[in-house]
Parts: sequence; structure tokens; C-alpha cells
Amino acid sequence: MYDCKLSVIIVPHGDGLPPELCLCSLRAAAGGMDAEIFFAHDGLADGRDAALRARFPEITFPDRPRGMNGVRFVNRLIAQCRGEYILLLHPDTLVGEDCLRTLCFFMDEHAAEAGAAGVKMIDGRGVFLPESRRVFPSPRTLFHTPRGRAGVFADAGRGAVGDMPDRPHRVDAVSDAFVLFSHSALNKTGLLDESLPPEGAYLDIMYRMSAAGYGRFCIPGERILHCGDRQRVRAFYDALLLFCKKYYPEAKTAALLIRLRRRLAILFAKEKERPKTGKRRVLAFCRERHLPEMEAAAGKHLSGVSGVGLWNIDRMRLSDAVADRRVKMQAYTDMAFCYPDIPFGRILLFMDRMPEKNIACHIYLSENRQFISCETA
Repeated sequence: MYDCKLSVIIVPHGDGLPPELCLCSLRAAAGGMDAEIFFAHDGLADGRDAALRARFPEITFPDRPRGMNGVRFVNRLIAQCRGEYILLLHPDTLVGEDCLRTLCFFMDEHAAEAGAAGVKMIDGRGVFLPESRRVFPSPRTLFHTPRGRAGVFADAGRGAVGDMPDRPHRVDAVSDAFVLFSHSALNKTGLLDESLPPEGAYLDIMYRMSAAGYGRFCIPGERILHCGDRQRVRAFYDALLLFCKKYYPEAKTAALLIRLRRRLAILFAKEKERPKTGKRRVLAFCRERHLPEMEAAAGKHLSGVSGVGLWNIDRMRLSDAVADRRVKMQAYTDMAFCYPDIPFGRILLFMDRMPEKNIACHIYLSENRQFISCETA
């Protein structure tokens, strides 16, 4: 029925990380898979569009018709997809090498019931993002969900941030930053609602899948890096207002609660985005030959760098740095990981399990000597 296993659409979604990081990780994750990838961007400045097309010839770069909104553009691409599963992905994300295979395997095993699946998301410091899973913003959940920040609706019935189950579990909805759909489920429930903004359209289709009897699952064994911004938080809450207006038009108090939580979330995001001050010490995880170029790149892209240390992965395991007393004694403020010296999946696992969540993490792509910081998102 379908010509390939997976179709990936990198959806147009504002500014964030440079797209090279997302595209590099997708190339590694889709390697050996029967997959097609579309980069539905809004247009890139400084001639980068042509450079990306040349660097990633296996990716299709469809042109967005003038005046067409993002949701309609995504629907048009979904209609062209040949995959059994369709992944909608934000460009400011990083996926691991095994992520796509794991989720496709899970969907195969639950083909009769699974309509959509998501993963555990972390930010640029390895902090778990509670918006990895959400509950529908009904009047009941608005009154009983105890979280009041950007990650509200992170299912109160399943506990707080640290209590996320380790096994795949059912949720009302997953984040629109990474959602894998069953193509057959989309055919039955319909595509995204083009009258809603992107954030509302994703939540709306999850609601329709629920009504049609399809399960939505979060797979915490796989993780992605996602860097958002304050404007995205604002757009998310505006989308919730439209969702409540569509499905709960009589719930006036719910709209007031959403507006209140939007204000709190924006304040929290503003506090989180405050830039670092003072001297910075960077620990570079790489092979020794890459240290000089990483040191130069860190000094160029990060302000106040006073020194760059080396964790030579040819001699020491990456995981040993978590408990190494020397790392803590040096008081490193930043960590930079060199790819492909270290695979993306191992970088994400290390960031997730690292106990200190006040250290900023960065990725260095040695192929084109590009230093990418999540702090720029």
C-alpha cells in the first residue's frame, strides 16, 4: 500500500538552531532505512538554501507557494508522502541514530491501535521538557493540572517531571516538535485543521484521533534535543485558547486560566533565557586532533571563554565523565561534543543522564567546522 517505510517532513517553524544540525542527525538516523525527507522551510538567508541543497542531495526542498500558511503547506506535503509512517519534525531539534527505527518498530507492534507517537525531549542543558506529553486542555485538567509553566498540561495524572515512566505509555497528546503519525490513521481522521495555527492544529488532530479510537504514545526510551523560544511559548498558549473555543465554547473560566498561565510561562522563559555572565570554562569531548579547532570555535561563538579542557574519547569513555571528580573540580560551565567523534544518540543520552543541569551544551560538526550552541535558539 505504501512505497516506503517512513516520510519525514521538517515543518516550517520559526527560528532556532541552524538546520544543519537537524539535517545531519536525520541523515544518520535514516541511514539504511527506506525513507524520504522533505525540508519545508520558510526560506534561508545568505545563500544557505543552495548550500544545504548541495550538502544534502538526498533531501527534497519543496518551494512554499507565496501566501500559503504553514499548516496548509504541511498538509500538501502529507498528501504527497509515500511512507507507512509520517514524522513531523521541527528544524530546531536533534535526533539520535536509533530513534526513527525504534519508533517505527513500536508502531509496527501496535499497528491496530497506535495513531501517533512521540519521544522524551530535553533542552540544551539536558533538562527534561514536560511538554513531551500533554493532556487535553479541558476545564477539568485546567483546574487540576498543577504545573503552570511552558510545560503545563504535562499530564498531572502521571506525576511531575521526575516521575515520567520509563516504559512507553499512553498520553492525550505529544509535542508538535516531534510526532510520528500512522499514515493510515491520518487517512481516516483527516489532516491538520488549516484554520488553526500550527500548535493548535497538532493538538486538534490528537483530539480527533482520540475520538476515532487511536492511541497516542510517548516513548521515553528515545530522546531528542529541542530548543524553543519565548515566542513559541506565546504561540502555544494562543493555540490553546483557540482549542478551548472550538471544543469547550461554554468554558469561560478556562480561557482566563490559560491567559494567566501564558503570562507565567513567558516570565519563566524570559528568566531561563538570561545570558551567562562572567568567565566560562568549556570541556571538549572529542579526539585529541580536533581540540585546536574546537577551542578556536568555542572562543569565537561563546563570550568570556577562559579555557577549554579536553576529554579525549580515544582514551576515556564518555559516560565516565558523569562521575569524574576532576570534571567537577574544574568547574566547567559548558560542554562541547564533537560529531562524528561521538554519535548523536550517545550525546543525547549523556545530556539526559548528566546530573548537573546548569551546564550549557554545544555541538561541533567537524565536517564543516560548524559550532552550534543551543543558547542561540
